[in-house]
Amino acid sequence: MTPIVLLTFKCVKCGRKFAATSRIACYVNPYTGEPIVCPDCGSEEIVEIETLQVG
Repeated sequence: MTPIVLLTFKCVKCGRKFAATSRIACYVNPYTGEPIVCPDCGSEEIVEIETLQVG
């Protein structure tokens, strides 16, 4: 069983916290190739605040 990595991000612009699974190189969505953006304001200014490995 492969461990799951849960990353928690915080938007610098609006302060929203959100999560993504697996390690993301340069914060790029592995499915679309687009930068990960804040789901509320659409900003690309995000920081990783926590990493949790499960499994």
